[in-house]
Amino acid sequence: MATPSVGSASQNDSASRKPQDMGDLWELAYQRLKRSEQTKDLVEAYEAFLLQKYLLSTKPNDPPPTTEMVKAVVSQLTEKRDENKWQFNLLSMKVVVREHTEKLLRFVAWADTIVKAAISTQPYAALAWSAGTMLIPLAQDEMGKHEKMIEGLTVINDIQLYWKLGQETYFQASKDSTNQQLVDALVEVYSNIFKYQISAILHLAKSQFKRALAALSLDWTGQAEAIRNLSTRCNSKMHLAQHRQNQDNAEALQKQIDASVDVLGRILESLRLDRTETRKYEEDSAKSALLQNLVSSPTDDGDRMPIASTTCYFFFKHGLSDRNNATSAMAAILHQLFSHDPSGKLINIALPYYKICDKGQSNDLGKLWQIFVECVRSPEAGHVVCVLDALDECTQDREELVGKIKQFCREQQATDERRVKFFITCRPYDHILDLLASRSGDVPTTSFRVNKKSADIRRDIDRFIDHQIRSSDVGKRLSSSDKDLVSQKLISMENRTYLWVKLIFDEILAKRSFYSKSSKIDKSLISGLPKSVGEAYEEILSRNEDEEETELLLRIVLAAERPLNLDEANYALTLASAEPKGFASHKKLVGDCWPSGSIQSIIENICGLFISVYDSKLYFIHQTAESFLVSREPKGKWKGRFNKESAHGTLGLCCVRYLNLMRSIPTEKIGDSNRGWKPGPFVDYCAANWTSHFTSLGELSALMREESRKVWGTPDELCQWWIPVWRSHNVSAADGNFWRGTPDLTLVSYFGLLPLVHDILGEADADLKHVSYIGTPLQAAASQGHDNVVRFLLDKGADANLGGGEYLTPLIAASVGGHENVVRTLLMKKHGVNVNFTDGYWGNALERALRRAANMELIDCFLRERDDCDITENTVMAAVQGQQAAQAVKALLEYRREAIKITENVISAAEDSGSEALELLLREIPHTLEINDRVAESLFRSFDANIVRLVFEQRPGEIEITDKLLAAAAGNFAGISTLEWLLDEHGQKVTVTKRILISAAENIFHGFDVFAMLLEKRPDEIKMTASVIRAAQGNDYWGKQILELASC
Repeated sequence: MATPSVGSASQNDSASRKPQDMGDLWELAYQRLKRSEQTKDLVEAYEAFLLQKYLLSTKPNDPPPTTEMVKAVVSQLTEKRDENKWQFNLLSMKVVVREHTEKLLRFVAWADTIVKAAISTQPYAALAWSAGTMLIPLAQDEMGKHEKMIEGLTVINDIQLYWKLGQETYFQASKDSTNQQLVDALVEVYSNIFKYQISAILHLAKSQFKRALAALSLDWTGQAEAIRNLSTRCNSKMHLAQHRQNQDNAEALQKQIDASVDVLGRILESLRLDRTETRKYEEDSAKSALLQNLVSSPTDDGDRMPIASTTCYFFFKHGLSDRNNATSAMAAILHQLFSHDPSGKLINIALPYYKICDKGQSNDLGKLWQIFVECVRSPEAGHVVCVLDALDECTQDREELVGKIKQFCREQQATDERRVKFFITCRPYDHILDLLASRSGDVPTTSFRVNKKSADIRRDIDRFIDHQIRSSDVGKRLSSSDKDLVSQKLISMENRTYLWVKLIFDEILAKRSFYSKSSKIDKSLISGLPKSVGEAYEEILSRNEDEEETELLLRIVLAAERPLNLDEANYALTLASAEPKGFASHKKLVGDCWPSGSIQSIIENICGLFISVYDSKLYFIHQTAESFLVSREPKGKWKGRFNKESAHGTLGLCCVRYLNLMRSIPTEKIGDSNRGWKPGPFVDYCAANWTSHFTSLGELSALMREESRKVWGTPDELCQWWIPVWRSHNVSAADGNFWRGTPDLTLVSYFGLLPLVHDILGEADADLKHVSYIGTPLQAAASQGHDNVVRFLLDKGADANLGGGEYLTPLIAASVGGHENVVRTLLMKKHGVNVNFTDGYWGNALERALRRAANMELIDCFLRERDDCDITENTVMAAVQGQQAAQAVKALLEYRREAIKITENVISAAEDSGSEALELLLREIPHTLEINDRVAESLFRSFDANIVRLVFEQRPGEIEITDKLLAAAAGNFAGISTLEWLLDEHGQKVTVTKRILISAAENIFHGFDVFAMLLEKRPDEIKMTASVIRAAQGNDYWGKQILELASC
C-alpha cells in the first residue's frame, strides 16, 4: 500500500520564488514539512535528534535558528565522515541487502563533494544529501534487518541524482513561467524525500523518539513508490527531449558512481573483514600474485565485481589425488558458496540432489556443475568470482570442466547478466590455451601473460630481497653497509624469481665464513652464488655427504604416486638401501629403519632444501625441481640424471618386497573365523600403487619379475590382504571379494601386468576360458582398459564373445569403462564380435557406452566402425540419459537419423539431464514425437519453458492445457519457467486451483519460487486451504518458507 505523500506546495512555499532560485527548493521542502500538521512532530523530533547527536545540545527546547543548526549539523557530519571508518561484513548479509547497502555506500562516497560545496549556500540540500551519513552508523550492526528501508533509500538516491541533473540543466536554460508548475511538483518530491529520510533516521533511533513514531507509517516500500510516482509526475511537466537527456545523463553518472571503488575505499577500509588485502606470496608465486590483482580489477569494458562479491577458489596441484581433478574443484567451490551464504538458502538447492542421488554422485562432475549453476543463478548468490589456479595441473576432466565453463559464459553473455566471473591461470601450454580459447568470439574472455607484468613482479621481488636482507638470519650477521651491498648485488642479477631468492638465501646461510669482511662478501660470497635456479639446485644436491643415499631418496620422491609421509619414506629408503639382498622378515626391516623422531632431519641432511617436509609429507621444493632431475639436457652431476622409468623401478621393487614381507607379520584374529595381519605403516601406499609402478616400467628386471609373481600369494593367497586395500583407493574396482577363486592369469590381466600374463600363459594349467566373478582373462583386461593385454590375449586365441561374470562380454566390459582403445580393438571384424549382444536390461555395448561414457570418441567408434549396430528405442533412451546427452544425440542423428523416434519412453528417459538433447531432437525430427496425455504431463512436470514452448510451436494445437497439466508444471523439477510461460502466454486458459497450489507446495526443488511467482502474478487466486497448508507442512525443504510467504 502506498503511503500518502506530503500535501501539494502552497503559494507561500514557492509562488514568490523565481526559477533561478532552485538552490532553495530543498529549504522550501523542509519548511513545508515542518509546518504541516501531519509531520510537524516528526520534524521537531528530528531536530532534537540532530541537536543531541551532532551538536551535543542539552537544551533541545532552546535551539539555534533552524538554518544555522542545519549548517552546523552538516559540517559535523562532514568531519565525522572524514574521520571515521565504517566497518561491515557484507558477506554476512543476504545478497539483496548486500547489493543495496553497497550501492548506498557508493552514493554516500560520491555525494561527499556535493555536500561540502553546498554547506554555506544550500544547507538544506546538503542535509538531504547527508542522510546516508546519518543512517549508516545507526544501522551499521544490523543492516540486514532493514532490507526494505535500505532498498527504498537506493530508490530515493536515484531520484535525487536525476533531479540534481535536472536543476543544473533544465532550470538554468528555461526562464518561462511554466516552470512554476514544475517547481511546485518538485518541492513536493523533495518534501517526501525528507520525510522518508527523517522517518528512517528516527526509526533507527526509536528508543529516544517513540512519540514521534507512534503514528508514523513504516511502509518503506510504499513510501518509496509514492516518491517515485511523484517524480514521474514531475517528468510530465518537462519537455520529452529534456527528460530523455536527463535520464541518459543520470544513467551515465550512475555508472561512474558504481565504478568508484577508489572513492568507496576511503570510507570502507575495513570492509573486507574476511579477506586479506596484502598477502605474503610464496616463492615463485608471480602467477598467483597477478591473479589476485585481476580479481579486484575491472575488465576491459570497465565491468568490476562488487566489493561484496563471493570469491571461491581452488588451486590444482599435480600429484595430489584430491587436488588434480575437476570434481574436487567443483566440490570445493560449492562448499565455499554454501559457507558464505548467510541466508542458508543455497544449500537447499543441493539437498534434493543429495537425497535422491546415490553415494557415487558426490564424485559426479555433471551433478556438481548442475548444482553450481542453480546456485549462482539464485538471487541469494549475488556476484561470484571463481578462481581456478594452475589449470595445467588438473589431470582429470579438465576438458569437460572448461567446456562447461565456456557454455555457462555463453549463456550468461546472451542474457547480458554477468554476475559470475571465472579467473583461470595456467602455464602457457598450447593444448590448454587452445582449450580455453573462444574461436567464434561467443565466449567473453580476456587473456593476460605474466611476462607482460614482469616489471611489476621484479619490483615486488626486489622488495622481497630487501626485506629478507633486513629481517632474516642473513641480516643478523651483516653490518648495515654490508646489507646494502648484498641487497644491491642480488637486485642487479638477471632472471631473479621468488624461488631463486629463497634458494640464494639458503646458500648464503651455508657460507657463514664469508661474513667477516666486506671484501669477502663482494668477491667470494656474491660472485660465487648461483646465477639461476638450476645452478642453485646443483649446489644444494652437491653438498650431500652420501651420494648413493641422495640418489635413492630422489628416485623415491620422483616416482611416488602421491607425497609419501615420513614413516613411508623411512621404510622405502631402508628397503631401497638394502637391495639386492633385502630383508628376511618384517621385524628385521623395522629394526633397520631410522628412528621416527629423527627421520625428518635425516632427509633434510640428505637432500638439503631440494626436498621439503610439509605436514609430515615429502615434496620437491618446486615443480621445476622435478623437471631439473629428468631434464633431457643433462648438465653437471644432477641435472638430467634420472628418468621416470628407472625411478618407478626403485620404488616399485620396494613396494612388492614390502608386501611379500607381510607373510612374516604374526597374524591376529579378525571376526569369528578370518585371520589376517596387522597392516604396517607402508602397506597402504604399497598395496594401492605397486601395480602402477609396475606398468610404468620400461624394461622389467628379473628381480622385479620374481618378486611381483610372489605378490599373488599362491598358495597362501597373500592377495586377499592387499587387494582390499588397493580397492579402497579405486572407486571403479569390481565389487565383492572378486579375487577369491580367481586364477592368477585373470587377476594379472585385470591389473594389466603384461609381463606376468606372458609368464603365466607359459605354465601348463593356464586357461583362457575360465570364467570367474570378473569374467575371463580377456574380459578382466578389457574392463580396466588394458589394451596391450587385450591384444596379447586375442593373439593367443582368447574368445572375444565368451561371456560370464560381472560383464557379459569383453566388449560390454570395455564400453562400461569407457575404454575407447579397447573398444576399437574388439570391433575389428577379424575378431568376430557380436556388437548387438544384450542382457535385455542394461542393453548392448553401445547403449551402455551411451549411458556411461563421457568420451564421445567412443560413441563415434561404434557408429563409424560398425554399420550393423542396431538403433532402437533403447538406444535413443540411453543417449538422452548419458553424461554428454546432446553430443550423443548429435552423433546418432548424423549416422542413423532415419532410425530415431521421440517416444514416450525417450521423453521419460530425458527427464533427469537430457533437456538439451531432447530440444535437439524436437528441432531436428519433431514429426516423430509421440503425443499423448502421459507425454504432455511429463513435458510439463520435468522440462523448462524452452522445451514446452518448442512442442507448442512444432506441434500446434495437439496439447490441451488442463488443470492436471498445470499442476504438473507447478511441481516442475526444472524450475518455474514452464508455469510462468503458461501464465504469460496462455493466461486466459489458466486458473490457479487448489490442485495447482498443492503441487507447488509439495515441490521440493522450487516450491518457494513457484509460490512467489503465483503470488506476484495471481494474488487474488491464492487460497491457502487446509490441504494446501498440509502439503507445505510436508515439504521438508521449502514448506516453512512457503507458509511464511503466504502469510505476508
